[in-house]
Amino acid sequence: MIPNWKTSLLLIAVLAVSCKSKTTDKSDDQMAAATVVGETFDRAGAEDVESLALIFEDARMGDTLQGTFKVKVKDVCQMKGCWMTVELPGGEEARITFKDYGFFVPKDLGGKEVIINGKAFVETTTVEDRKHLAADAGKSEEEIALIDSPVKTFAFEAEGVAIPE
Repeated sequence: MIPNWKTSLLLIAVLAVSCKSKTTDKSDDQMAAATVVGETFDRAGAEDVESLALIFEDARMGDTLQGTFKVKVKDVCQMKGCWMTVELPGGEEARITFKDYGFFVPKDLGGKEVIINGKAFVETTTVEDRKHLAADAGKSEEEIALIDSPVKTFAFEAEGVAIPE
């Protein structure tokens, strides 16, 4: 018997959903088996990067908010792995530091997704600090010399970072 178009459509929908579930499960499995640097934390309720961006959008200097977020790493300090930047929607980025300078992340995390747990806040980064961060990132002396003003920075102090294996 040849299936009618409704049966075929239902079969395609079931296959599409089951394939999507397997992909999601694999990602969840990778994060469940992740290595945690810093303090351990519950990764189950991690919010997406859009939620983190909304926090920064509404935050004022001095505000802090505790949270757990799944983010994509943009850059990592190439000296020690002592900070990283993550991509935010709209071309923005946030600088992630680590609580009490107590742990570091691998220097090859660029482009990978991680889960961070800690405090989000907005701060001003001084010219001196911007130059130091640029040197850590491997920028040229010419690029560093162009830094001449402080900037408003979206920041996050991570208490722990989950890195998929």
